[in-house]
Amino acid sequence: MAAPDGSRVYVTNHGSDSVTVIDTASQAVVGTIPVGVFPAGIAISRDGARLYVANTGSDTVTVIETDGNRPTGSTKVGDAPLGVSVTPGGRVHVANTGSNTVSVLGPTGKPLEVVKVGRMPEGSAAAPDDSFAYVTNTGSGTVSVIDAENGETAAPFTVGAAPEGVAVTS
Repeated sequence: MAAPDGSRVYVTNHGSDSVTVIDTASQAVVGTIPVGVFPAGIAISRDGARLYVANTGSDTVTVIETDGNRPTGSTKVGDAPLGVSVTPGGRVHVANTGSNTVSVLGPTGKPLEVVKVGRMPEGSAAAPDDSFAYVTNTGSGTVSVIDAENGETAAPFTVGAAPEGVAVTS
C-alpha cells in the first residue's frame, strides 16, 4: 500500500506480525512497526495520516499514525479479518472472513457497526465519492454493496466463482 503522496510504501509481514515501511526516494527500509497476529489487509486514509492493518490471527485492526510510524491502538473486529478499505470520509470497512460480516470503524478505530454480508468476505474497496463500500464474498460468489453513510446493504451482485480482490475507479 503506497502513501497518497507516494513517499512511503507499507508492507504487511504475515510471518513476523509487523509492517515494513519503505521510503520511495531512497528505496530503503526506514522502519518496522509491530502489529497484531498475521497481518493481511492494509489501507491508508485519504490524507495519509493513518494506516489500518487487518490482523487475521488476532481478529483485530491496528491503527497506525504515519507521522512517526507508531501504532495508536488496536480494535477487536470479527473473525479472521482480511480486506480493509477507507472511505474518503474516514469510515473503515473490514471484511471478516470467519464471521461473514464487515466491521465499520471510525477514523480512530472506534467501532461503529457490524454489517452482515455473504459468505467469506475477503476484499474491500471504497467509492471515491464516499457513497459505498464494495466487499467480495468468496464463499458465495457475490459482491455486497454497503451504503457508506448508514451501513445498509443492497442485494448482492452475483459475479464469478470465488471473488477476492476489488477496486473502484474515480
